[in-house]
Amino acid sequence: MARQHKRPLIKQYANDLEGEGAKPTTTIEIHPPLPAAVQVEAEVEAARSKHAQSMTLLQDLRPGMRLHGGVVGVTDFAAFLDVKVVRKGPGGKLVRCNAMLHPHDVPPGTTLIRDAPPGQARQQQPTPLETDPAVIRRGIHVTVYVKDVFPNSGRFSVTLDPTVDKQKVVIARRQKRELSKKRNKVKKLEGVEEGLEKKAQVVKLLRTALLVDIGLPVPAFLPHSSIPESVPLEDVRQVGVLMTVRLSEKTDKQIKCEMMRLLPPTSTAPGRVDE
Repeated sequence: MARQHKRPLIKQYANDLEGEGAKPTTTIEIHPPLPAAVQVEAEVEAARSKHAQSMTLLQDLRPGMRLHGGVVGVTDFAAFLDVKVVRKGPGGKLVRCNAMLHPHDVPPGTTLIRDAPPGQARQQQPTPLETDPAVIRRGIHVTVYVKDVFPNSGRFSVTLDPTVDKQKVVIARRQKRELSKKRNKVKKLEGVEEGLEKKAQVVKLLRTALLVDIGLPVPAFLPHSSIPESVPLEDVRQVGVLMTVRLSEKTDKQIKCEMMRLLPPTSTAPGRVDE
């Protein structure tokens, strides 16, 4: 008796079946294994995706947010930390953003140790313990808190104060602006001494006073009460009138003066009176 060979069972597709109640069969296609190069590329892309998930976008930062990272550099004006913050660069590529820790955001008793100069061996600078909270230097890990964020320039600053919040940041900004204005005014009024006589020109008419140009970055304030009674007020209250004034008072906000005498229209520009 001849040996019979079993024929392979071939599943029929739906269009091979007859009858109205026929149910289609499911066909499973088995793909061949991916080439090694393609598989490696897929693994690298998966690793990049996982790495990106551990990062924080710059635009998602908020004042008071807690971050942890390592110090990558210290200069005279700030320490820079890598706290896994990125921003979107050209083509959607993620670019790292280092945090800036300014000296005034470091509590008293904590020291910023500047990086050694390029020509000096790094081993020569002090190397405190990694857990020393009183020292900020390259290589140690620090917990910081977000203070200011500048998305347009790709920068953000941090502080060691755990109580920082949006309200504190707004108050600090206002105080910084006021201090900057005060410094600018003081700088503009350098060299101004009370009792100094100067040539002046009326530049603006106020209700009870005049603003006069005395050759400084800021005009002087001349009240009507500081104009001699012998000079008619209508002769003085005209833009462009020249006169000689004496500086009577200097504050952080303005310079007050008193009128000495009128000058003819052909006089020189405002400034110090020639002796």
